[in-house]
Amino acid sequence: RIQILFEIMPKSVNTLYSICIKATVKHWSKSLLRKHLPDCFYLEILHEAHRTWNITVISDVVLNTEIFIRLAHLKDISCILHVCMQYLVTNGINGPGTINKKIVRECTSIPYSSMVQISQFYLDCGWYDAAEQLLDFFTTDTTDETILLKSLTQLLTANISNCNFKRAEETSSTLKQLFNPTTANLNLAAMHAEEAFRLHCLSQYQSANDYAVMALREIDDTLDVSVTVTVLRRIAKVFIDSTNFHRAEMLIRHAVTLAQWYYGPEHPVYGEVLLDYGFCLLHLDHVAESVHVYELAVFIHAQIFGYKNIKSAVAHEDLAYASYVNDYSYGDYSESMLHSDISLRIIKTMVDPSHLLHASSNRLRALILEELAYSEEDKDCCTRLLREAKELHHKSLKLCRGILGEDNLQTAKHYGNLGRLYQTMKLFKDAEKMHKRAIRIKEKLLGGENYELALSLGHLASLYNYDMKRYDDALPLYHRSIKITLLLHGNSFSGLEYDYRGLMHLYLSTFQLDKYCEYSQLLAEWFIIRGDISNKSTPSQVLSNDPLSCKTTESIVNQVLNLCDS
Repeated sequence: RIQILFEIMPKSVNTLYSICIKATVKHWSKSLLRKHLPDCFYLEILHEAHRTWNITVISDVVLNTEIFIRLAHLKDISCILHVCMQYLVTNGINGPGTINKKIVRECTSIPYSSMVQISQFYLDCGWYDAAEQLLDFFTTDTTDETILLKSLTQLLTANISNCNFKRAEETSSTLKQLFNPTTANLNLAAMHAEEAFRLHCLSQYQSANDYAVMALREIDDTLDVSVTVTVLRRIAKVFIDSTNFHRAEMLIRHAVTLAQWYYGPEHPVYGEVLLDYGFCLLHLDHVAESVHVYELAVFIHAQIFGYKNIKSAVAHEDLAYASYVNDYSYGDYSESMLHSDISLRIIKTMVDPSHLLHASSNRLRALILEELAYSEEDKDCCTRLLREAKELHHKSLKLCRGILGEDNLQTAKHYGNLGRLYQTMKLFKDAEKMHKRAIRIKEKLLGGENYELALSLGHLASLYNYDMKRYDDALPLYHRSIKITLLLHGNSFSGLEYDYRGLMHLYLSTFQLDKYCEYSQLLAEWFIIRGDISNKSTPSQVLSNDPLSCKTTESIVNQVLNLCDS
């Protein structure tokens, strides 16, 4: 009867229902029915308890294993369970750890399907240690193939998200031994997608691409929407570094549509998908649109997790980098510095100093400091900023090399960043050495036609051209960089400006005025094209009126597979 009344009763503040909820929270300790209420009541009680900062009621509800399991199974678009668990964590109560201990004690009465649901809840909230702890506990006991596949795939997700790649390799090996694609009767889309992402993180791009295609072929109507969203966003990220931009864009845009429909616009998973969409837009050279999407993702994460959660840290770091790129031509780095500071503060309090997240955060901070130093008039202040940037870059490089190895794209990026820093510090020989290392690694991993390689070629050309006056060495590097950029991005790509300006400087310095005029004309045409593009779209339109939103998952996947096959 209570359930029926809940469904038909209006929820205005003046109803008897709302008065009962407030009274229940206020007199919680005296309520005899507090452990026997319908699930919908607990959600309302959590809303009221969180509104009034009643940590006692929140603890009693959220840390009750039976109630927590029931609520974790619900599709709650308000995310109040996420918010309240984070509230406990923020206030020094290890909610996930407490739940895990109770599960271990009560394991005989808790079904494995519920444990899978709880571990997914942890993953959605960024509590990867808790997810690994719970999954380690029950994956060794269950013999149900469906549960085992889900739990091991989740464990692989937790390993990768925690940057624990040695452990991820072990989990991956176990999955492959238990579930052979040729003999397994289960859908392996999620497993293949996580393996693709693992290999992508290790810069094994061809193998990652192969697994991504295998995952795409497994997508069908039997998959839960939540799994489909995860698979699509993982594959999209793999395709971006393989320069399959159109395929990546199609998949991630469809994932955004599905996530918004299935989870709602305030759910952390929707925020995660937006981060991947922002990443895609940034690599497609839609920088302002990328910043807009990242800002929305940061807002969603802040509403749920505040400032004591690793997902908030990653969101702020992503926004900081996009803002850094967006503001590069203006010279105002206040926004990127703000979000970089927030990210660093969270990471320093949440993870061990040896965690890989420190490498990316320190790298971004160093990039911003270098730009601030470049425009600083006070020599002492400039020297201090450059010294700090150098220390951060070296820390990042050491950490990245120790975890991912020498031949990894992230390591190559750190070498390239050091090359740019040494160039600013007028250490030209050291800069040349760093740029050449970056080029060697990128060419080995990505081949001869990749945007990352073009970036490093342009940086070395700039060093030769502006600082070392080695024009004959700079010329072929510029031409090669431009050729790759035109092939991959067309004649409107933002990076072309720097190569065109570099060639104009080179030809003017060598008194080749006809060539100078040729590239001056190309630069003028580039400005016209860029102006036309910026007038056609605005950042606020990027998440509205998407023509792909009316297409089915099957049609999108088939379209991408046709591109892969061709």
